[in-house]
Amino acid sequence: MKKYIKIYFVLLILPFLIASCLNKEEFNVNPNLQSVSNLQSALVGDSVKLTWTLPASTTPLKVMISSDTQTFVQLPANSTSVTWGIVEVNKPYVLTIKVADDNGNTSLGQSVSFTREGTNPVENLDAKRNPTDIVVTWTLPQQNTATSIELTYDNQVVNLPITATSYRILNVISDKKYVIKVRTKSATLTSHYVTKVVNSLNFAFLTTFETLTALQANGDDDEIAAANWFVANYPNGTILPASKVSDGSVDLKLFSVIWIPIDRVGSGAVPDEIKNDNVISRLTAYYKNGGNLLLTTHATQLIVELGRTKRVPGIRGAGTGGSGSDTWSINPNIGKIYNHLSDPVFAGTTSSIEYFPNSGATIPLIGPGHREDHNSMWDLNAYGYSIPADGANVVKAFETENTAVVLATWGHVTDFCCAGMVYFAPAGEYQGKCYAIGLAAYEWRQNSNTNLHQANIEKITKNAFDLLK
Repeated sequence: MKKYIKIYFVLLILPFLIASCLNKEEFNVNPNLQSVSNLQSALVGDSVKLTWTLPASTTPLKVMISSDTQTFVQLPANSTSVTWGIVEVNKPYVLTIKVADDNGNTSLGQSVSFTREGTNPVENLDAKRNPTDIVVTWTLPQQNTATSIELTYDNQVVNLPITATSYRILNVISDKKYVIKVRTKSATLTSHYVTKVVNSLNFAFLTTFETLTALQANGDDDEIAAANWFVANYPNGTILPASKVSDGSVDLKLFSVIWIPIDRVGSGAVPDEIKNDNVISRLTAYYKNGGNLLLTTHATQLIVELGRTKRVPGIRGAGTGGSGSDTWSINPNIGKIYNHLSDPVFAGTTSSIEYFPNSGATIPLIGPGHREDHNSMWDLNAYGYSIPADGANVVKAFETENTAVVLATWGHVTDFCCAGMVYFAPAGEYQGKCYAIGLAAYEWRQNSNTNLHQANIEKITKNAFDLLK
């Protein structure tokens, strides 16, 4: 017996029709268990809701659903309804419900067939941040019977002419996810929505600890201070345990920037939890596919593990440090020739010539008190560059070889010897960007006294996130 059902779905006074028919599908079953009865379908938004009546049973019933393209999936026991899938327009569907009991009996399947009528949807929907807006683009269907286009996002509805193939969402929030849906419409019909998700510009703080609480209880004081600043400034950010990167349980594509701060008394080596093969492999894939990295203090060594350069940061310290009455600053004027003081990464910092007048204006990062003196930076004279064949000087040779910019060195250094802060631009397989800060002056918690220049450390870090994202 066939039964035709008309279902009118009204949105903005736009009806469309589902025609459905019920029939029986044979299975290798025990007929002692009856099938579901009164199977009905109704469109709810872009999904279809099925309802049915269960047969009598003395035990809980397992309920299963399948489609013409999907094998049976188990629903919660004794289910009498399900909202299923995205129902595309002008496409035939067959959905089947069957039940089984604890005695191994399985019923015959009951099926419902339907086709949702509508206008053809847009194709090739895409959406990208650019940089404070989201630019949405699509192509029109080849057979176009619609008269307008509707775009929705964030509870906003935008109606566009049928000729439109793009729309710009202005002034979006960086740490917010946007779900963008586009459909075509005519006077009486619509297409299903085509959806594109633009993830938040979410940031991650990679650590060897499983939780922020564990880090705060047992971590190094500088890593704790960095984490506390991170969660205060990026409340939607993620404390990312290295274990979850290792086992693949977190998709790194969710993050636009991953910060890896390693600053510990000891060997100065990258911890084994981060240096294991799985973590390095997944970070490398992330970096190559456009993920962005902020590597600070001992983490600058990871740039070699990730394969981005063969030049190991050989100037490295990891001792307990000591007290001093001077101020440690960084010099963005490399060799008194390449001055990066106006680079956006230093925007909003304070600088002065008082610390090292011979260098010019330098940026103070840490003041008098006990400092640990943890460098992890590049000795450019140690790599055997041939000058001038490889470049005008070792800085230019390093930059050319690595598609990089040496942004800063120690405040008192006026020659080309050392690279303390480097920007690695996208190059070759590596489509992501990276800031690597290996200057000991970049210490998140001064061991005694209050750091008078903490704001400069925080500002450079904030700028790095803004530029990377």
